[in-house]
Amino acid sequence: MQYQWLLSIIVLALAILYASAYKPTKFGKEVVCEGCHAFVAESAKLMNRKHTSRDKIETQIKDALKRTCDTEHLRAYEFSPPNMKKVCDYWATEYKKEITQVFKEYSDPEEREIALCFDVTDACIGVDRSNFRINKYKGPTGEAMKRTVMAKSKHDISDEL
Repeated sequence: MQYQWLLSIIVLALAILYASAYKPTKFGKEVVCEGCHAFVAESAKLMNRKHTSRDKIETQIKDALKRTCDTEHLRAYEFSPPNMKKVCDYWATEYKKEITQVFKEYSDPEEREIALCFDVTDACIGVDRSNFRINKYKGPTGEAMKRTVMAKSKHDISDEL
């Protein structure tokens, strides 16, 4: 009886772990969250600078996945550029599918950040950015959160129909 109870707890814990979209990593949650924010912010800058509106979104995303994680783009963030490069590379490889999906669905960088960092991956849920010394970015605005939630609700409803 005791072993059944223990086995049930282990199975439940594993189910919760694997049900989460957040992929295991050696980085702390704050670093992963900052990496998500940096990837979205820096890829938006690159996509706006390097591409015209005629370029296909797939081309823009592919280019962003390749070029965003250059150390030169990652100096304005809370953690050291070498650490930011590592976590950015982690995002570009481990979350390629999720990034592609979110970047196709949303064009606004703030909405992309909400969708990728909070909704699709949960990477920034529970992260307190108020103690960050360098990057005082507190996260997406409430208005952007509402827009993203509304868009997601409409998308989910149309998927059900």
